[in-house]
Amino acid sequence: MLLKSIHIEGFGPYHEAQTVQFGAEQIIGIYGPNGSGKTFLLEAALACLYESFPSRKGTIYSHLGSPKGTIEVSFELDGQGYRAMRTVQSKPQKQEAHLYCDNQLIAGPKTTEFAAEIEKLLGPAGSALACIFSAQDSAGDMINLSPSERKELLASWLGLEACSRLAQGAADKSKHHNMRLEDIDAHIKAMEKEELRMPEYVAALKEKEEQLKENAQTTCETNKQLQALYQEKAGIEEAVRRIKELRSRLEALSREREELKNSYTRTSNRLEELEKIIRQKAEIESKARKHTEIVQEITATSDVMQKLQKEYQAYQGTKSRLEEKIHATTKNIAVLKSRLDSCRKQASTIQEVHCSRRDCKFLTEAWKAKDAITIISQKLTEEEQRLAHETLQLKNLGQPPAIEPVLSKMKQMQTAAKELEAYVRLAAQLEAAEKNKQHLAEELDRFIIKGREKAAEIEKISASLKEHAKVTETSALIEKQVSLLEERSRKLSAASLAMSQELGEIKARIQATLKIQQEIAMQKERRGKITTEISEYEAIARIYGKNGVQPLIIDAATPELEALTRQFLTSICQKNFDVSFMTQRETNKGKALRETLDIIITDLATGQKRDIANFSGGEKVLLSQAIRMAMSVFQAQKSRKPWQTFFLDESLGELDEVNAENFLRAVADLTTWFRRILYISHTPNLTLQAQKQVKVENGTLSHTAALN
Repeated sequence: MLLKSIHIEGFGPYHEAQTVQFGAEQIIGIYGPNGSGKTFLLEAALACLYESFPSRKGTIYSHLGSPKGTIEVSFELDGQGYRAMRTVQSKPQKQEAHLYCDNQLIAGPKTTEFAAEIEKLLGPAGSALACIFSAQDSAGDMINLSPSERKELLASWLGLEACSRLAQGAADKSKHHNMRLEDIDAHIKAMEKEELRMPEYVAALKEKEEQLKENAQTTCETNKQLQALYQEKAGIEEAVRRIKELRSRLEALSREREELKNSYTRTSNRLEELEKIIRQKAEIESKARKHTEIVQEITATSDVMQKLQKEYQAYQGTKSRLEEKIHATTKNIAVLKSRLDSCRKQASTIQEVHCSRRDCKFLTEAWKAKDAITIISQKLTEEEQRLAHETLQLKNLGQPPAIEPVLSKMKQMQTAAKELEAYVRLAAQLEAAEKNKQHLAEELDRFIIKGREKAAEIEKISASLKEHAKVTETSALIEKQVSLLEERSRKLSAASLAMSQELGEIKARIQATLKIQQEIAMQKERRGKITTEISEYEAIARIYGKNGVQPLIIDAATPELEALTRQFLTSICQKNFDVSFMTQRETNKGKALRETLDIIITDLATGQKRDIANFSGGEKVLLSQAIRMAMSVFQAQKSRKPWQTFFLDESLGELDEVNAENFLRAVADLTTWFRRILYISHTPNLTLQAQKQVKVENGTLSHTAALN
C-alpha cells in the first residue's frame, strides 16, 4: 500500500479543508509547533481506513472540530489506484465510508462493507498498527503487547491462519462428530427400549380385532331400526311441507292486503290534493297571468340594461385612454424639464469661463448643451399644450350613464317573478287534475274489491292449516326417536373408525419395530465409522494447532527476525545490544513449558539482560524503534498484504542529535523495503534531511517544499 495523498477537514484543528499530495519522494518530513495538527495529519490515513486515531482516546466522533468532518486518502496497491473517503457527522452521530478502485465504487456507503473490504485489502487494524506505525505514545507497539498477543501477530504475518483454520475446522468436526455420536447412542438406546414392547403390541392387536367385530354387529341392528323410522318420518315431512307452503301463501296474502291498504291511502291523499287545486283555479290563473306580464317587462328592461352597459364600457374605455395619455405626457414633460435644467447648467460654463470660442475642446459639451436648449424648450411647449388639450377632453367627457336604478328595478321584478313561479306550475297541473280526478275515484273502487277477495282467501287457508296441524302432532316424538338412533349410529361409527385407526397404529408399530431392529444394526455400524473419523480429526487438530507445527514454524522464523533487529540496532545504537526472541518459557511450577514470545535485550558490554522498561529514555526509544523497524520489514517480507508506507510520529523526541541522525540513517535504510516514509520531528535540521517537507501551523498546511 503506497500512500499518494491525504485530505482532512473538520477534525482537530483542521476546520478548513487541507490536502497534501505525495509524488516520487520516499522520505517526507512533517514539522510545526506543538498542537498545530501534525499528528492529526499523520494519523488521518489510519483514521480514514480503520475509524480511529491510533494515539488518541475516544471514538472518531470525539475528535471532530466541526459539526461535520471528512477524511480522504488515495493510495496505490498491486498496480491499481484506490481512493477511500470517510464522512463523519456529530449530531446526530452518523458515518458514511466509500472505497473506489480506479474511480469505480467497490464498497460503501455502509461502514461495515467498507471495513470488510479494507481488511481484505490491507489486513486488520492491529496488524497494520503494529508494523507500520510508530506513535509518540507507543500506541500499537509490539513491545507493549502481551507475549501471547505478540505470538498471534507473528503467526498472522507468517500466514499461519491457514493452519489455525485447519486445526479449528478439524476440532469443530471432531466436536460435531462427538455430538452426533451422543445422538446416535441416545437413538440406539431409545430403539432398543421400543424393541422390547413387541409382545405387548401383538396382544393389543388381537383384542382390538374382537372389539371391532362386536361393534359391526350392533351397528347393523341400529341401521335397520332407523330405516323403519325414516319411512314414517317421510309422511310427516310431506304434511309439514304443505303447512309451510300454506303459511308462505298466507304471509304473501297478508303483505298484498297491506300493500292494498297503503295504495288506497296514497290514492285518497292524491285525490284530496287534486280537489284542492281545482278549488283554487281562479286565483292560480290570475297569478300565472301576472307572472307572464312581469317576465315580459323583465325582457324589455334587460334590453335597456344591455344598452346602458355598452355605453358605460365605452365611457370607461375613453376615460382610461385619456388618463394614460395624460400620465405619459406628464412623464415626458418631467423628463424634458430635467434635460433642460441639465443643459442650462452645462451651458452656464461658457459664461463662467468668459470664452466664446466654439472650437475650444474643453467647451464642446457646453456648446452642444446650449444648442439643445432651444430644441428642448420647443418640445416642452408642445408637450404642455398637448397636456392641456388632453385634460380638457377628460373634463368634457362628463359623467357615466346611470345603471344602478335600472339594475335595482330589474332585481325587484326578478324577485316578484320567482315568488309567482309556484302558481305557474299549479296552472300547468289544473287541466291534468280535472282529468285524473275521475280515474282516481275508479281506482279506489278497485282497491276495495281486491281487499275483499284477499280476506276470503286468507280465511280459507287458515282452515286448511288447522287440518294439517293434527297430522304433525306425532312429529316431535318421531324426531326424538330418530335423533337418538342417529346419535347412537354416529357413536358406533366413530368407535369403529377409532378402533380401525388404533388397529392400524398397532400394525404400524409392529412394522416399525421390525424396521427398528434393522436400524439398530445400521446405527451401530455407523457409530464405529464416526468413532474412527473422530480419532483422525483429533490428530489433525493436534498437528496443526498452536502446540503442533505452528510453534516449529515460528521457531524457524525467529532467527531471521533477530538478524533484522540486530541490523537496525547496529545502524542506530552507539552501544552494542543484542536482541533474542524466546518462544517457550517454563511455567511457574517449572514442570512444563508454555508457548510465548518474550523479547530479551542483552547489553553486550556488560552481558546484562534487562527488560526494555529499565533502559534510559533515549536508549529505550532506540531499542523500541529498532525492533519496530525489524518487525515492519519482517511483515513486509512475509505478509500477503504488504504495506509500502511507514509512519513515525515524533519518535526522535528523547534522542540527542547524534542518535537522532543515526536513527534517520536507519530510517533511510527502510526505503529498501518501504517506498514511502512519513515522519514528524521538532528538530529543524532533522526535518531538512527529508526529500520533501510539509509545514503544519494551526491546522493549516502553509506550504510544502521539495528538496533536492
